[in-house]
Amino acid sequence: MAERLAREYAETIYNAKQALTQTRVFTYLGETQEAALRAEAEEWQRRLARAFRVQDAVADIRRALGEANAKNGVNAQLAELDKLNLRLKALTEIIEGQGADMIAIEELRNIPPGLYDREGPL
Repeated sequence: MAERLAREYAETIYNAKQALTQTRVFTYLGETQEAALRAEAEEWQRRLARAFRVQDAVADIRRALGEANAKNGVNAQLAELDKLNLRLKALTEIIEGQGADMIAIEELRNIPPGLYDREGPL
């Protein structure tokens, strides 16, 4: 629900900014034009106020969720999960970075002398 409200807020703010800052008038067409422009501005001000109330609701939802997560230890569990995911990523990259031509240090003594020249592996 918070995501839907956040999306509604973002869309309303975008449209309000467009209506309240991008409206262009190239000539005066009379009082009807003035009334229409005033009505549109008032409508977008109402929508903007509603968007701010939606934003307040999103903040309340997130705050309540954060408090519930903290109370139930979810934050600590998420931190532990994040730590483990970072370690898994690091180890996966190390393993994937190893090539078929690599050998273990213990196997160095089995390499015949002169097998590699100075431009080859250490």
